[in-house]
Amino acid sequence: MQNLYIYKLFKTKLAVKIWLYLTIMVLFLILFIALFMELYLRQYVTNRELNASLRNTSHAATAFSSEYVNMLDHFVSYTASLDFYNVLKEIQESNSDQYIAINTDLQSYLAQYSDISPLINASIITTKDNRLFHSYKFKMRDETSSFTLQYDMTNTSPIALLPSSESPFRKQSNVIAMTFMLQIETQNKMVLLSDNLEDTDVILYFILNTDKVKDFLKLYYNSDIGGLLYLSNDTGQPITYSPSDATYDTISDTSIVNSITDLASSNEAYKKVDDRYVIIQKIDKSDLYLVNIVPQNALISKIRELDLILFYIVLFTALSIPFLGLLISIFVTKPLKKLMSSVKKIENNTYTALPNISKSDEIGQLSLSIDSMYQTIQRQIKRIKKEEHENFKKEIRLLSEQINPHFLYNTLECINMEIYNRHNDSASSMITNLGGYLRISLSYGNNQLMIQMELEQVKAYISIMNYRFHHSIQLTLNIDQGLFDMLILKSILQPLVENSIKHGFSIDSSNYFPISPLIDISICREPEDLLIAITDNGAGIDVERAIKIMKSEGIYAETNHHIGLNNIYNRLTSFYSNVTISFSSIPFYENKVMITIPYSDFEAAQKDNK
Repeated sequence: MQNLYIYKLFKTKLAVKIWLYLTIMVLFLILFIALFMELYLRQYVTNRELNASLRNTSHAATAFSSEYVNMLDHFVSYTASLDFYNVLKEIQESNSDQYIAINTDLQSYLAQYSDISPLINASIITTKDNRLFHSYKFKMRDETSSFTLQYDMTNTSPIALLPSSESPFRKQSNVIAMTFMLQIETQNKMVLLSDNLEDTDVILYFILNTDKVKDFLKLYYNSDIGGLLYLSNDTGQPITYSPSDATYDTISDTSIVNSITDLASSNEAYKKVDDRYVIIQKIDKSDLYLVNIVPQNALISKIRELDLILFYIVLFTALSIPFLGLLISIFVTKPLKKLMSSVKKIENNTYTALPNISKSDEIGQLSLSIDSMYQTIQRQIKRIKKEEHENFKKEIRLLSEQINPHFLYNTLECINMEIYNRHNDSASSMITNLGGYLRISLSYGNNQLMIQMELEQVKAYISIMNYRFHHSIQLTLNIDQGLFDMLILKSILQPLVENSIKHGFSIDSSNYFPISPLIDISICREPEDLLIAITDNGAGIDVERAIKIMKSEGIYAETNHHIGLNNIYNRLTSFYSNVTISFSSIPFYENKVMITIPYSDFEAAQKDNK
């Protein structure tokens, strides 16, 4: 039974749309929220772990700075003594034969330097004559001595840490040489730091164990996200790693070196380079920096568990949404189905009453509106039917008036008299004119006729009137070239000419008209308008009364027997959007009816007819 109900539900297109749209919208919203949460958590965790790396790098840098300053302080206190000056002076003045004796005298000083820090393995003193003085605890790897121990010290500072390299002593791993370029100042009996290698008399080396330096840095870097810690000078050259190390290619990469120099010059703490963060911290009283390269993946490694939890939440929600959408579709479409049933009854004309729907919501209000609309439409239909019936009768009456049975009867009587008097040519001509007149007047199905045909109807009418009353009515036409084939609303000119004859010349009465009747029809195009003028030399027009009759409605128009003028006005204003009809009158000289039609409307009517 339940499956049958669901089948019926999904036969309703709206139910399917509600279910589909709701499911897609909510799923999209969930995916958007999940994506937003993922990006937010990733950024949050990245910033948190990056800040932790900054703090731990700062701790490690502070610890090494303290150790470095401690080594400098002890160096100053030991080297600035008069005894050490005398020893260096003795080295300077001695020759190679005295090497062993002097090296023996230096053992206590060398041991004293080695005890400054646990990072120092040994100390060495070299002279310009390539004599090397070292502790007897260690054996040199190569007995060939050198003033610079083969280091490149061309542009080295007075106190510097040289990059990690092979130890000059046997059975030792790589070491970092901390160099002090010393100058013996004999005048004041002092040992000074030298600014350049040429002025240097002796070089004091602290041989630092590279592994111990690395372990020292890691000891104070308390972070579980890892990172590659090493010492670097201000040019980005690694100190604690040698070219033989596996990570040397990474830290000597141009992008890393450039980022270190940029950070050193800008005093910023870190910079992102590709998928890594480069963090630096200044070592006090030196041109050294502690560098930490942290991969971005290491910073977001802790978000993996959150990603898994978020995935399960999204999956559960996504699976639940279709079922919830189905329940909502049932809830929403149930009253709609009742409303649809009512609309179907209205369509089949079997509607009787409102469906049983709650009126408190929008669907209930819509049901009330539909019922009200139905009742209103029923009333409108009745009224329209009544009006259509009345309009139909009025239209028949107007058509009958337009054909003018009285005119037709008199014309036929006149034709009969002409035949009786054996005026066959006159009778034939009148019949021809009457036929042309009626053919144009009764052209049902066409709202428009060519101007040429309208003029032919007027000519036929004038000819008939001249035969009937033996008046010599003159008709003149002034039509712009190119307008004859244009279409115009039919039966416009003849009623106006009829008014001129009937009211201007009193042609139906027996009164004698003192002058020859003259009617002129002019049709021309101005830049923006089509102008139609019917002019006569009759008794004149009562302009105010003509305007009142033209714009009159209903009973007034009928009782005043001026359906022609009123009919023309109503049909013109209905057919063209903007039409004006004006009157002017100078009795027995010039009485004019002027029709102005915008040429744009006139052209549009041509296209509509096609």
